[in-house]
Amino acid sequence: MIQNPYKSSNILFRISRVFWPELREMNEQRRLVGTGDVITFLYSLPLAIAGVAWLLQTTDFHFFRQETFIFLLVLGLFSIFQEIDYFIIIEIRQDRYGSGDGSLGLMVFWSAVKEGKLRNFCTALAQLNAEPRPR
Repeated sequence: MIQNPYKSSNILFRISRVFWPELREMNEQRRLVGTGDVITFLYSLPLAIAGVAWLLQTTDFHFFRQETFIFLLVLGLFSIFQEIDYFIIIEIRQDRYGSGDGSLGLMVFWSAVKEGKLRNFCTALAQLNAEPRPR
């Protein structure tokens, strides 16, 4: 006999209820989505823990102390530019449209990450300020 995956006795639903007890009171569609969310979280949790452990092990915290000003500058610029959103609509073919949106914060982020050196970001800023401007 095949078990109905939508029944509340489903093992995935029972596991999900442990972490999200309110699932029992939701309608069937919301319950399925909620169960999927909980199960997705549970199977990605070990990978996230392993990633954070690796990051803590390989990060050179001395570098953060050494480049404090640059990190604070990038954080400040990122915070400002993260608030500036854009939205673009592109006509792909006649009566066919595509769209995209985002924020300009990623521009600052990738400028800082370029080649893994934050110094490049500050050097570029210094060069912009040093260049003579036409009057």
